[in-house]
Amino acid sequence: MATIEADVMHPVSHEFMRAAHTLTSSSRTTGFDNVADVAHALGTWLAEAIDFPPEFDARRLQVTRLAVDTLASMVRAIAAQQPPVSEPMLIEELKQLREGLQQSRRTGQGTHIRMPAIDLGTPVEERLP
Repeated sequence: MATIEADVMHPVSHEFMRAAHTLTSSSRTTGFDNVADVAHALGTWLAEAIDFPPEFDARRLQVTRLAVDTLASMVRAIAAQQPPVSEPMLIEELKQLREGLQQSRRTGQGTHIRMPAIDLGTPVEERLP
């Protein structure tokens, strides 16, 4: 996470995504579904970001950092024998990031990839140099 915060164009690492997936499965196996739900939402967002690299704008950074910090807090709560709190709004934010990136696949907007704009209303002959 620190690497992405230092360089918003840095790609998401497979290790980052795998850490979220590992936390998902181990939490689900041990019955900590609230942790598993957040870790799954984070892991799914990161997997999408690996497949189609985003520019980490302020919102993407904020939500991703919040997810990481929330998971750390949840793990600390478990270590203190306290139940981790459910985070449905954070899960929804991560889902929205993922869906937004999926929409960006069409234009490249908000990603490392830029698609050329084509005016389909102009005849081909007029678009050629």
